[in-house]
Amino acid sequence: AEPTRTVFELGRVLKTGGWICARTPNRYGYVALINRMMPSRMSKRLLTSAQPDRQAKDVFPAYYRLNTLGQMQKLFPTHSYDHLSFAFDSEPRYHFNRYTVCLLLLGVHRITPPALRNTLMLFIHKRTRHANAMAA
Repeated sequence: AEPTRTVFELGRVLKTGGWICARTPNRYGYVALINRMMPSRMSKRLLTSAQPDRQAKDVFPAYYRLNTLGQMQKLFPTHSYDHLSFAFDSEPRYHFNRYTVCLLLLGVHRITPPALRNTLMLFIHKRTRHANAMAA
């Protein structure tokens, strides 16, 4: 809910030379776009239908405020952090247990440009003080 505060706290507790590694939805991927457009009740029903084995405790509010590569570079500035992050499409998870829907989504994944892929793999490295001094 508060990306600036979250980034500040991550930077505070991360040791120099340490890494932040995370997997998160891409704000511009089709799953996030559909989720943001749907009313909450409808979204929950669709999720239950798409993933019937998913438990309620594994459903969280979605904010999508720290979910783009550009936002990561802005909030983790490149003078202090190295970014080795990328977007990709993992296996479809919302296929309603239908083989044809899964195949259709795999086809969509093949033609999706990187900026619109569903998943971000974040690898952010806090530079050592020596590297910071050399960059300056």
